[in-house]
Order: sequence, then C-alpha cells, then structure tokens
Amino acid sequence: MSAFSFETGEKRQLTSRSRFFSPAPSNNGKRIAAVQIASDGKFNVVVLDAQTGSVSKTFLNPENINFSQPRWTDDDSSLVLLTLTDEGNGISLLHVNTGALTSVIGATDVPLSRPFAKGNYIYYTGGYTGIDNIYGIHTETKEIYKVTSVRFGAYYPAVSADGKK
Repeated sequence: MSAFSFETGEKRQLTSRSRFFSPAPSNNGKRIAAVQIASDGKFNVVVLDAQTGSVSKTFLNPENINFSQPRWTDDDSSLVLLTLTDEGNGISLLHVNTGALTSVIGATDVPLSRPFAKGNYIYYTGGYTGIDNIYGIHTETKEIYKVTSVRFGAYYPAVSADGKK
C-alpha cells in the first residue's frame, strides 16, 4: 500500500508484501481501513496508521464473511462494509471501538455496491429494479429511500460536507 501527497508530490510506500485491498482513509487522515485476506483465505478488517503503515487493529472474522469496499462514517467511529456470504450480499457497520458488527441490510440477492455514510444514512448503489440507482437507508429505522431514478444507472454516491447536495 502506498500513499501519495498532492501537496508535495511525494509517494510513500506504507506496506509491502501485504494482503490488503480496498483501502479507505479515515476522514481525519490518521487511519486507513483495509480488507486483509490471510494466506489461509480468511477475510479480516484491519486499521493501519496512515503515517507508518503499521496495523493498529485487526478485526478477526470467525464467520469468514467476505468484506469489501470499506468506508468510514463521518465521525470515524465505524466502518461501512459490503458483506458477501452464501446467503447473499448485504451492508454492515463495524464499530471500530468495540469490534461489534451490525447488519444494516441483511443478506439479499439484489446487487449492492459503493456504500457511503453520511449522518444517519448510508447511501449505496442498488439494483432493486434491474437498473442500478442510488438508495439511502436510515441506519436506525432501516427505512430505504430511492434517491435517483435514471435510465442507465447511477453510481458512486457522495454527499456534500453540509449535507445539502
């Protein structure tokens, strides 16, 4: 894993010969979350120090859920993760301080991707109708809202810092 500074143009190697993928920098820039695939095929989530690349936390995964596309919540307290099991794919929150994993969207055969947390919502791409659109789910009520309705698909949801766009 490498880091690039847009200010200085410097590229730094943080890790080598690691089995990390899908890195996600925290909002404050101090940590990087990534999915680790161990040599035995087990999926874990790790948190690395963004300056040194050293692993500060490893969240073991005894059920061997296939995690992908981690994103930090606004306050950097949790990670939103896509999950894939034999039952289907879903979206979960991993609480970084406690290690608790909470299902937000349980196993489904609907294609889900690119989760983005903002406030009490997680926005994501979902293929509920056969056309990918952006949806939001309230993390407490689990109510799902359709955000876009386009003919050819909508991807990569993001919300402005003030939450208005």
